[in-house]
Amino acid sequence: MKSDLSSAFLFCGIYLGVLFITSSLIPLNAWTAALPGALSTTVCLILAALASRIMPAQMGSFRPLSAAFIGLFLFAAQSRMTEPLPGFLREPVDLPGAFFSMVLLGPLCEEAFFRGLLLDRFGGNARAVVLQAVFFAVSHFSLAGLPFAFTGGLLLGFIAISTRGILSAFVAHATLNAIVISQRILWPETIPLWIIALCFACGLFGIWRFRKT
Repeated sequence: MKSDLSSAFLFCGIYLGVLFITSSLIPLNAWTAALPGALSTTVCLILAALASRIMPAQMGSFRPLSAAFIGLFLFAAQSRMTEPLPGFLREPVDLPGAFFSMVLLGPLCEEAFFRGLLLDRFGGNARAVVLQAVFFAVSHFSLAGLPFAFTGGLLLGFIAISTRGILSAFVAHATLNAIVISQRILWPETIPLWIIALCFACGLFGIWRFRKT
């Protein structure tokens, strides 16, 4: 167990280091926004495989509707806790590139590392959920976004623990990012309060469904 904790912190350091270096070297746009995280995840998963004990997380049980509802909850929370849009989405953007980077590649890599590799290495328990959420928040390099990223990490970790895998957590994460991108088209100025309330209600229902089973 002690060696697992040591390796978890080592992988966190490697991930954040690679992320910091590559994000400073790669000009970020719609297509490349997720590349630093993808490279960091790839490096850590390869090292974990070489260390022989851990493999990339199993997919776990698939509960897409409840997971998507929690993604809606996270969107509502983000609208209250952080800036409305990520910086590069405020300018004219290539939407296919943004969807590829933020809805597919980014969530897949982040779930594989944080809710897959780290959650397992930290012990797969409540403490592990909190620890991976801390590193997930720090990896976004945004002081203003720290509370939301930590909250999101906790909820995604809760899903991963509940389903014993990352597939449903990926759905929730991808749902959140998809709505954030779509927000540019649907609500470019202000998100209606009834939309926020509806998303919160759906999210609470999704959390209840996960807790129930």
